[in-house]
Amino acid sequence: MSARNRSMTVNKRNKWVASTGATLLAISLVAGMGVDLPTANADNRASLRRDNSANRRCEWDPVKHWVQQCEVWSNAMHRKIRVQIQPAKYGGNHALFLLDGMRARNDWNGWSRDGGAPRIFVNSNVTLVMPVGGETSFYTNWKRKSSTNGQKYTYKWETFLTKELPGYLNRRFGVAYSGNAIGGLSMSGSAAFTLAIYHKPYFKQALSFSGYMNVSDPIMQQALQYAANDAGKYNLQDMWGPYSDPTWRRNDPYVNAAKLRGLKLFMSSATGLPGRYDNPRNGQEAFNTSVGFLLEGVARQQHILMKNQLEQLGIPCRHIFMANGIHNWGYWRDQLRMAYPYVKAVIG
Repeated sequence: MSARNRSMTVNKRNKWVASTGATLLAISLVAGMGVDLPTANADNRASLRRDNSANRRCEWDPVKHWVQQCEVWSNAMHRKIRVQIQPAKYGGNHALFLLDGMRARNDWNGWSRDGGAPRIFVNSNVTLVMPVGGETSFYTNWKRKSSTNGQKYTYKWETFLTKELPGYLNRRFGVAYSGNAIGGLSMSGSAAFTLAIYHKPYFKQALSFSGYMNVSDPIMQQALQYAANDAGKYNLQDMWGPYSDPTWRRNDPYVNAAKLRGLKLFMSSATGLPGRYDNPRNGQEAFNTSVGFLLEGVARQQHILMKNQLEQLGIPCRHIFMANGIHNWGYWRDQLRMAYPYVKAVIG
């Protein structure tokens, strides 16, 4: 998907009402320190926040819809992580984190363009947080660098998302330290549930779109390793250790389903049968459709497995089963639209 660069000139009128010299002095000191204080009004999206980039300021994202590109330093990964952020329209203090898929890019999060999230949430009072990068990371803390592709650093995404990023979001965007939501697709569907399990009350809602939820199952382990090799020659035993390592079970939402109690849950999947976004015109497109059919078919079975587990435990979850659709962005965009009212009802 292509994106047009545009420059934006924002004229922000600040109406300061001060009755004493002390109040004026305090305001001038805060402004002089370069502190951004999000306010609960329509101007909450008008200012670029400070970040860790070279010019110390976020930039407007070409995707528009008030999305900012911010560089946030990660001590755990020893690098700046780009995060695309759409501030809450009226200064709401809760956020929805949207995690990318296995083929996550390093320049933008798929939800920001292919998934249409900024357009869907453009009138909401929820801050959208879309971390960039994390190809085949499962948004978890790896034990070491992948040994099969020359990876230059060790993924520590759980630490970044739950220990490092929250402080930045609170200071610059007013996101609270509790009551947020997290969602993911495919690879990151299980990650969203796992992060919500271990990081309450920061997260109170978890959403999975075509997620693979029983990652410690031996057959799933082999399938995921095949996909990881295809995506970038990653060795998943460098992620959570040998397949017998308990870390695999620690990150398995199906195994830990009882720990989801108290969270507001949403799951969606399609059948894998071609739908309105599928019209293969050549051999390559036909092949891609067949792969999408297989991937979504597995996701559907994983969804049913998880649904049964939650029902046996008496844990409520909002389920969407689409009649048609393969494993691709058009259907995840539709599913995010379906999830929007539920997210709005829970966090904003």
